[in-house]
Order: sequence, then structure tokens, then C-alpha cells
Amino acid sequence: MSDRMEMESLVRALYAARVGNDIATVERLFADDAQFEILGSNPAAVKTIGKRNIVAAAQALMKTFVMDELEIVALLIDGNRAAVHWRVQVKPAGSGTSAPTDMIDILTIENGRVTALTEICDSALAMRLAGSAPRLQMA
Repeated sequence: MSDRMEMESLVRALYAARVGNDIATVERLFADDAQFEILGSNPAAVKTIGKRNIVAAAQALMKTFVMDELEIVALLIDGNRAAVHWRVQVKPAGSGTSAPTDMIDILTIENGRVTALTEICDSALAMRLAGSAPRLQMA
């Protein structure tokens, strides 16, 4: 299997885990000293370092925002970096109202693990959805 195929497989597994609330897979796919950031001025914005902190942030996000109907619109791989344009239905936990949204992520992958992930999301949508969601608690 080529490095590109391995990276694509890892990326697809990560997004399936995120939508499927599979925290064990999220934990397995991040390096111990990885960096994770969601950009913006919204309740989902976070910047953290270290697998333990990333797992805690992922758990908080999964408890706050329910995602389904994942579609990877574009996946670009160049060396050890990947850019992912993905689309998903998102709703606040405990609410029946969902909204479609697109996100862009930039990942760095080394030795079969994510070492950095930066996400760009719709801050206005996150603010609106968070208004009816339980308060996001980052560890």
C-alpha cells in the first residue's frame, strides 16, 4: 500500500470516527504530542496540544454537536499533509433541528498518526447551534 493510500485511509477513518462518536479510534489516530485547533470566535473554538487534551476536546464536541451524513467533498494529499473539504449535517445534542455545513481541515500526518489538525468551520452556525446545545465544556 502506498503512503498516499495509507494517509487517505487514516483520514477517512478519522472522519468516520468523528461522526460515529468513536472516541477510541480518534485516540488511536492522534500522536501523543499532536496539536488540534478549531479556528474562529465561537463555542467550538479550541486550541490544545497533546493526545489526552485532544481526546477530551473531541469528547466535549461529540457531546455538544451531533453529526451525520458525512461527505468528504475533496481530499488533497501532498507529502505528509492533507486538506479535507467535508460536508455534514450538524445539530445540537438533544435537539431535532439540524443544519448542513461545510468545513475545511488541514492535517499533518507522520508515522501513521495525526500530528496536527486545524479546522475552519462556520462560526455563525456554531454560535446559533450552541445556543440550544448544552454548554461546551473543554477539559
